[in-house]
Amino acid sequence: MRNRIFFKLLAAFVLVIATATATLDFSIRRTWEASLRQEIERNLRQKTVMLANRSRTGLTPTGSTTSKKLCLRRGKPQAPGLQ
Repeated sequence: MRNRIFFKLLAAFVLVIATATATLDFSIRRTWEASLRQEIERNLRQKTVMLANRSRTGLTPTGSTTSKKLCLRRGKPQAPGLQ
């Protein structure tokens, strides 16, 4: 009889822990994703403003700067005219 009560209590504890874990995972994941989305949007806005300011001041031609960055990110050699 004691074994049955022990296993019922053990099953109840496991169920409570699993429910709490699932609830926390769901709520934390939503908050985390919203935070990441806001950070990405903020970074994109900042980079857009920086690119607009750079092209407005005429420090470097926009096309060549963009092409250089793309080539560097892809690991491809740059075209001879862009060096």
